[in-house]
Amino acid sequence: MLGCEHRVGGTVSPSTMAMAICQVDRHACPPAELTALRDTHEVLVEVNPEFDDGILKIVRTFEPEGLRVEGELDAARHSVFAEQLRRLRPGRNVHLDLSRLGFIDLGGLHLLAKHATRLPADAALVLDHLSPDVESVIDMVGWHRLPGLARGRRLAETGGNA
Repeated sequence: MLGCEHRVGGTVSPSTMAMAICQVDRHACPPAELTALRDTHEVLVEVNPEFDDGILKIVRTFEPEGLRVEGELDAARHSVFAEQLRRLRPGRNVHLDLSRLGFIDLGGLHLLAKHATRLPADAALVLDHLSPDVESVIDMVGWHRLPGLARGRRLAETGGNA
């Protein structure tokens, strides 16, 4: 893949008249190769965020289906976060990628628990890439025992790519 990427890049990069958008199936490459491919690009394209106020950014994810939550989730942003959770399709597992979440208050954790308990019995709100601090708070208050709330992947399981 990298050899092909370099040949295409060598052809397209010098041009001001051509642009290429690379789409790579994540399942076709090991995580280290995906990182190497990403690092060959000057510009990365990303889905437009559902919300971004400079403090909290919420981006829809598609595989797995859910949201990536970045920045800080505090009381001033609870209503926006709750609305984004409501927009997710019920009846399926929904993943929240929290790898870039620097802070979440207890009210934000309560929103997660509340959403999880409202899901159908065969669905779960899966919390991927929890920081040790957030995971510790969830354990301390016992929310990890709630039906509908599940721990997901850890950062190490995906080769460091969130």
